[in-house]
Amino acid sequence: MPIVLALMLWLIGTPLRAGELTWAYRADVLTLDPHASNKTFTNAFLGNIYESLVRRDDRIEIDPALASSWKRPNPTICASRFART
Repeated sequence: MPIVLALMLWLIGTPLRAGELTWAYRADVLTLDPHASNKTFTNAFLGNIYESLVRRDDRIEIDPALASSWKRPNPTICASRFART
């Protein structure tokens, strides 16, 4: 047990160093506007930058993300309540 405790204290006290991440893909991101493209690669890339109001869970059901709740008062309006962070 003392060895585990010593290891944990050593890991907590070890500073983390920031590094550079280089990433490449054979296509370019077409836009940074999430509403201006329907290309799969661009949408996947932007999914790492922007968070949507809702997302899909493991069962492909709608799950809250930025919106904590939502309602549809009529077919043309969707009202969302934002989650507190």
